[in-house]
Amino acid sequence: MVGRRAAQTLLEAIDASLQSGDAGWLPPASGDDGRTVAPIGTHTPLSPNELEERNDLEVGVKIFLAEKPEAAREACRTVSAFLDARQIDSLVINVSPSLTPSYDEIWDALADCVKCGLVKSLGVAGVSGEELTAFTRRAALKPALVEVSSEDLDFAALQELASEHRFTVRLSQDPAAGPLPSKAVEALTEKHAVALSPDWIARYVVFHNARGVILHVGYLCGLNLTSS
Repeated sequence: MVGRRAAQTLLEAIDASLQSGDAGWLPPASGDDGRTVAPIGTHTPLSPNELEERNDLEVGVKIFLAEKPEAAREACRTVSAFLDARQIDSLVINVSPSLTPSYDEIWDALADCVKCGLVKSLGVAGVSGEELTAFTRRAALKPALVEVSSEDLDFAALQELASEHRFTVRLSQDPAAGPLPSKAVEALTEKHAVALSPDWIARYVVFHNARGVILHVGYLCGLNLTSS
């Protein structure tokens, strides 16, 4: 689920969680900063039977909004722990427009997740043109996947860069600023009398390769919640 459907799913789930006061909220992955991590969308971790078929499953994750290395690491650890997946097969970090081009520390933090075996391959979204060229040449760990929007697509230049650095190109329909519109977040803040600040949003997709079906699609969202 992307675009408007994703945004609506996230908003409804956060609204329901704030309304009920629990709705399956998880403790923070790091447990050191008081952040509340809310499971959004599909709330079901991998079942014991699915864990037995782990070699046939592919877990893909895309992280939005993370503007600090610790937020990106937390999102990665939280999804892995929630799914009990041990390893994320493909992780894409969507670079916030406000960070370009100063996101190297975030990339390096996720590269550490690759080194320790938590993530198998790492990709980037939200970077294009000359900045993408500069990034792929300076990054110690090259992206395995680059997501671009149709507006940013310069096919000839991208094909040359992909050939040079051996990454896969995929079109993305996700909004550049992430799945949650700022006006909608402001409306939830006013409705529930809380200061709601998403530190990160992670969308996960679990695909069964042998059966050719998607088993799970869901969201986890790192929220700072303060009574207003």
